[in-house]
Amino acid sequence: MSTSTQSIREIVPSGPPLFSCGSTTDIQNGSATRRSNHVVSELHRMTEGFAYPPSACATHIALLDGLRAFATDLKQHAHLENDLLFPRAIEMEATLNNRR
Repeated sequence: MSTSTQSIREIVPSGPPLFSCGSTTDIQNGSATRRSNHVVSELHRMTEGFAYPPSACATHIALLDGLRAFATDLKQHAHLENDLLFPRAIEMEATLNNRR
């Protein structure tokens, strides 16, 4: 029988999952996102909203601008992971593992 006519159960031996996106518990409960949000919140608090102090030099301004950009990028990254990537990965994992 050619592999094109064999079922996936005949081709793939039983054993560990075919695909795993890691700890679905961590993904589903959002623990990594909460930790990241806490760090960014602390940076925001410590820098008074990434505001420039009156005596800020160019390096200090660049640092605060970089932190502000990092916070914005991290928020977008978390959105993409939590709302698009992780749900699709969990769905794909379930689909692939149900083919066994």
